[in-house]
Amino acid sequence: MKYYSLKHEFLKAGSGSYPQSEGMTDNYPYNREDSVWNINYDTELVPNLDAIRLVQGAKLLDMLSSVVISEMIGKIVSENFKELLHNFRLPAHRFFEAKVINCRKRKIREQQYYLFRVLEHQN
Repeated sequence: MKYYSLKHEFLKAGSGSYPQSEGMTDNYPYNREDSVWNINYDTELVPNLDAIRLVQGAKLLDMLSSVVISEMIGKIVSENFKELLHNFRLPAHRFFEAKVINCRKRKIREQQYYLFRVLEHQN
């Protein structure tokens, strides 16, 4: 059996900025039931992922770092990364479509992103 670990790029040359996102859109409803603040490890909530705002200078990578979405909750991954993950036998998991905008509040159209969540407890 093999184990893999997904880690973010911390070097500015690789990610442009770390973290790549420090929050959601200006009018994001953090107090709603489906808010990213209410995603817990064992929650079956379908999160509102409209929209993750990138900081200035952030590069579009296959995995984005976000302050408001804990690494224990899930990872923001690109369509390419999602397709790669389908090649592995993974524990129970889900992908949720995520909207990503740049620092000028324009939707990222070059890539589609998803919140990748492992639903089983992992030690």
